[in-house]
Amino acid sequence: MHLKYKYIAVDFDGTIVHDCYPEIGKLIDGAKETLVQIREAGGEIIIWTCREGLDKEACIDFMKNMSIPFDYINCNHPDLIKKFGNDCRKIGAEVYIDDKSLLGQEINWSIIKNFLFCTTKKPMFRVELPVVEHKYLRHHINGGIYFSRFIEDVELNEIQFTESEIRAIDDGYWQFAVPVEEGEG
Repeated sequence: MHLKYKYIAVDFDGTIVHDCYPEIGKLIDGAKETLVQIREAGGEIIIWTCREGLDKEACIDFMKNMSIPFDYINCNHPDLIKKFGNDCRKIGAEVYIDDKSLLGQEINWSIIKNFLFCTTKKPMFRVELPVVEHKYLRHHINGGIYFSRFIEDVELNEIQFTESEIRAIDDGYWQFAVPVEEGEG
């Protein structure tokens, strides 16, 4: 399976455990297994909770005692701070998993897992234009596409495109598509 997102923010109460705040509720079915799979697939897990002080320490202790992986709690990932040039109050992520979402549904980790992972991975390509200064086609952080001179300090997903994405930008770029091998980067 292929993880579609790298940076994933996950609420604690009502999402990883049943909401019994200030006590820690029972682990929700599928939460630990899904978080382990996210970590194994290269995902970065940021616990996003209203708990502070001793309540936050209890959350951390619970996660560690249950061997539930996480990378950060209530703070931004250093990669995202560097990428966006700030460390704002809102936790930065590509996906937020929270029982208080607009959908208002109970947390179902089976559905979440199906959303986060795809079972078949489409072939990916990067576009390298010959003999021009800005030769790599790249996703812009605000959406859109632009050309970049370098790819050394770039997240791999910023320069990867499917064939249909390349052709949708301009069919002429397809002739400059170079396959990206699994694990390249």
